Amino acid sequence: MRKFGKGTIDGLMRITNITKWNVHKMKSFKFILLMLILFFSFTFYSNTYGQETTDKIYLYFEVDELPIFGTSNDQLFSFIYNNLTWPKMFDGEGEVIISFIVDVEGKITKLNIVKSLCSECDEQVKEIFQNMPTWKPGMKNGNQVNVKMYVPVRFILR
Repeated sequence: MRKFGKGTIDGLMRITNITKWNVHKMKSFKFILLMLILFFSFTFYSNTYGQETTDKIYLYFEVDELPIFGTSNDQLFSFIYNNLTWPKMFDGEGEVIISFIVDVEGKITKLNIVKSLCSECDEQVKEIFQNMPTWKPGMKNGNQVNVKMYVPVRFILR
C-alpha cells in the first residue's frame, strides 16, 4: 500500500481548493448570466405589452371584423370574375388559392399563391389582386390591423 507524504497531501489540498474556487466562480457566472437574460426579457416584454403594432399580422380568424372588399363577398367575387380572362393554353378545371395581407390602410400586400393550378392561371389571379382597389381594413379591439386572408379562385368549364 502506498503512503502519502506531506507534499502529496499539500498538493491534493491545493487542487481541491482550486476546483472549489472554479465551481463557485462558474455558479456565480451562471447566476449573473441568468439575471441578465431575465432583465432583458422583462425589459423587452414591458416595452411591448399592451401595444398593438402596425407590423403584426393577424390571421383571418383572430380579428373581430374581417377586411371587406366593397360591401360583401359577392362584390369581391364579381370583381374577380369580371376581370378574369381564361388562359389560352389552359383547358382544364381547378382552383388557385391565393393568400395576401390587407394592411391597415386597406391595401393588398404580400401576395402568395398557396395552391397552384398552372403558371398562367396563377399569374392571372395575382394580377387581379395586385390591381384591386382598397379594402376596408380588419379590426381588432377597435383598431385597424393587418390581416392575412386566403381566397380560392375557381376555373370551371361550362
